[in-house]
Amino acid sequence: MNKILLSSICAAALTTGASAFTLDLAQLNGQSLGTGVITMPGIGAFTVTGTTPASSFINGGVATINNGQSFSIIYPSNVSYVGALTGASLNVVDNGSQVTYTSTGNNASASSLTFNQVPEPSSTALLGLGGLALILRRRK
Repeated sequence: MNKILLSSICAAALTTGASAFTLDLAQLNGQSLGTGVITMPGIGAFTVTGTTPASSFINGGVATINNGQSFSIIYPSNVSYVGALTGASLNVVDNGSQVTYTSTGNNASASSLTFNQVPEPSSTALLGLGGLALILRRRK
């Protein structure tokens, strides 16, 4: 019984904390894709950089670019990139600290950029140790 409880607590400690969220590009509505910053409280700053011709802009929370243009989002180290809703003709490359969208056709779009907030390793370790302490205390 205790082994099952211990393994359940350890599994919960290892899987808790990664919470998904969507980056709201609507904060940059009406801006061309030069450089913009979106700050999310408790998470950090996301820097959006890209090509700046008048045909590339953010409208309604959707970034639209044309053939050969690209934009990048540099994200904080405490998050990981999950994915986005993308239109046709859009290549996506994530290098672990920056995700880049490059268009291979006109009117390519990206929206609903999703990230996971990764918990600090120390928080996860403390949760696991707390569960272990509860089990050991119960044995005495």
